[in-house]
Amino acid sequence: HKQDLGLNPEQERKLRDLRTEFAKESIRRTAEIQVAEIELDSLLEQDKWGLAKIEPKAKQIATLQGDLRLARIKTLEAGRAVLTAEQLEKLKQVGHRMRAMGGPGQPMGPGGPMGPGMMMGPGMMGPGGPVGPGMTPGPGGPPAPRQ
Repeated sequence: HKQDLGLNPEQERKLRDLRTEFAKESIRRTAEIQVAEIELDSLLEQDKWGLAKIEPKAKQIATLQGDLRLARIKTLEAGRAVLTAEQLEKLKQVGHRMRAMGGPGQPMGPGGPMGPGMMMGPGMMGPGGPVGPGMTPGPGGPPAPRQ
C-alpha cells in the first residue's frame, strides 16, 4: 500500500504506467504461448510425429516463457528504480516479515505493504495496491500460460 512505503503521486503514476505496460505485454506474450501450445498439441495428435517436429515447438514455447519471465523481471527492476533507498529498505523489511509468515518463495505474501505478490499479481501493481489490477497471471491479470 502506498502509505506503507510513502509513495508520492509521481511514484504512483510511474508504477501505474509500468503496471499498464507490463499488463499489455503480458497479455500479448501469454497469447503467443497459448497459440504455440495449441500448435504443439496439434502436432502431438498426429498419427505419426517425431522429435524433429516436436522439439522446435517445445523450444519455442520455452523461449516464449523465458521472454515473459524476463519482461516481468525488467518491470520489477524498473519499479524498484522508482523507489528511494528508504522505500526499498522498507520493502525489504516487509519481505523478511512475509517470508517468516509465509515461508520461502513468498517474499511479499498476503498482508504485505503491496498485498499478495511483489508487484506481480494482486499487490502493489494490482488490487489492494496503489495502482490497480495485477500484472501477471492470477486474479485481475492475464491468463496463466499452460505448464
